[in-house]
Amino acid sequence: MSGVARLRDNTSGETAEFAILVRSRLKDHGVGWLLMKHMIEFSRRKDLKVLLGQVLSENTTMLAMCAELGFHIADDPDNPGVKTGTLPLRAAHLTLRSS
Repeated sequence: MSGVARLRDNTSGETAEFAILVRSRLKDHGVGWLLMKHMIEFSRRKDLKVLLGQVLSENTTMLAMCAELGFHIADDPDNPGVKTGTLPLRAAHLTLRSS
């Protein structure tokens, strides 16, 4: 197995939390990017409004990837050392269609 992506919808069905794990020897080979791009597209097809996830502050590669994909990165007020990435899916989807 190269990597795993997990998407957990909340009870309202409007938001979902992501998690991605990539085999250590395959990091920096684009596996995480590929998994995240598929997860974003899948979330849009499910008509979710927001995709979010928690990332350790020290995981600068994941934070950079999220930022480049349009996630808003903020400190998690409940967990020092953790950042929260939030991607509004509908707004991003509309922007992509109009260009």
